[in-house]
Amino acid sequence: MAVDQNKRQELTNFILECIREVFPVLIDRIKQKKYILSYSNFPTLSFAENGFPRLNSNSFGNNGPKDFTSLFRGYGGNPEIDWNNFSTLIGLYNFIREDEELLSYFGLSLKIEVPNIDLNKSNVQFLIEDILDKYIHTYGYDFDLANFLEIIGLRINFAFLEELPITIYVPILFLNFDVEKYHLIDGISIEKLSDQLHLCRAEAKSHNVLVHDCVLAGATHALVIKNYFVKNESKEAYECLYYKDAYPNTIIQNFFSALRLVNKDKTGYAQIFSESENWTSGFKEKLPNIHGCSVREFPNEFELDRYWLYQSFPTVDLEQLDKIKYFYEKLANNNHKSIPIALKRLNSCLLRHDEEDTVLDATIALEVLLSDDGKTEMTHKLALRIAALSKLDKECKEIPKEIFSKVKKIYSYRSGIVHGTKDLTKTRTIKIPESIELKTVDVAINILKMVVRVLLCNEKYLEAKIIDEELLLGVDPN
Repeated sequence: MAVDQNKRQELTNFILECIREVFPVLIDRIKQKKYILSYSNFPTLSFAENGFPRLNSNSFGNNGPKDFTSLFRGYGGNPEIDWNNFSTLIGLYNFIREDEELLSYFGLSLKIEVPNIDLNKSNVQFLIEDILDKYIHTYGYDFDLANFLEIIGLRINFAFLEELPITIYVPILFLNFDVEKYHLIDGISIEKLSDQLHLCRAEAKSHNVLVHDCVLAGATHALVIKNYFVKNESKEAYECLYYKDAYPNTIIQNFFSALRLVNKDKTGYAQIFSESENWTSGFKEKLPNIHGCSVREFPNEFELDRYWLYQSFPTVDLEQLDKIKYFYEKLANNNHKSIPIALKRLNSCLLRHDEEDTVLDATIALEVLLSDDGKTEMTHKLALRIAALSKLDKECKEIPKEIFSKVKKIYSYRSGIVHGTKDLTKTRTIKIPESIELKTVDVAINILKMVVRVLLCNEKYLEAKIIDEELLLGVDPN
């Protein structure tokens, strides 16, 4: 649980007293031009000719921002600043050590004992060093009480807030956008990522989910989700943000489904991260405090084909964004059980490397949306219903007869797959008279998208028998 608020002011006073003693000494060493290490693994940002970012972390060299906390480290010798010379640290440490709640947040979480070293005390020292480093990078060498109180408050908030507010970012891979920000619904938008967010997201990745760095970096904009929080039950509460399951995956999947219903270009996401709002688990120069993970929700071609090297990438224009917003609102308000199942299959279709599995996913989704408990031969019935629905889709240019024929051919390919036919050459493509030859897998995906669009716009047809009555038999609903 969060620490009792009554302890906040006293803790702030102890921290401030310690800073007043240590800060002049730190500034003196800096002005004496004592050797100061740079941050290790500090990210760098550049942009390729195609306009997309490249993120790197340099483990060597001394070109990054100065790490002023290094003046407190001996690294085999005596440190430039020795904590044993500051009496105010003892008062601060005793105050924290004697309070179980405070020690649980500002002491060491792990129960480890090291001979001749008080790890809890070291953690309190790191707290002060962290605040001082942030202050100097932000405000410089002059002491300002209001600025110090601002940074102290930000640094200790994670112990006192009952809920830790966050903003969630899901970078959208390899698509340009015509706008810097686009509002979808309250608290959810598409926004251009700032350089600062690019820099700090370089480290927001998982050790057990491998994603090529150039794929992870390949986004200029992100889906942004505000007004979320982590329940502050312990010092480690925010660590759930290093895992995909902590995030609102239904919202994320609904967005990418809406995007794919409108846009035919390849996309996906390789990362989810959150930015702390009015709290931090620690400072790093002036970068935002973020936590996140890498995920593999993108087409395999992005890695296999070195997709990031393409000279240019497609652009989502304002007209498409308006359509995406329309379908996202429909998905957010949908309560029909078949839609989430179909969307899961649709998104899977667009991420799979094996086209046979893709066709199976697409046909399963169509059956979930359009089948019933009747005894009529399934393929024929689905083909009729899909052909009838095609008349309601503005994006569909084929006549219903062609749609009917395509569905039949998709199911011929599907039948060959599930029955283990060795030679699928004849059904792998579809040739309609006076039309170009098409890959069956692409036709299956496009027809599934069409059906989902129509059903979201005409929800009554989620009841399959109404398609039969109104669109096939011409029964007047009134």
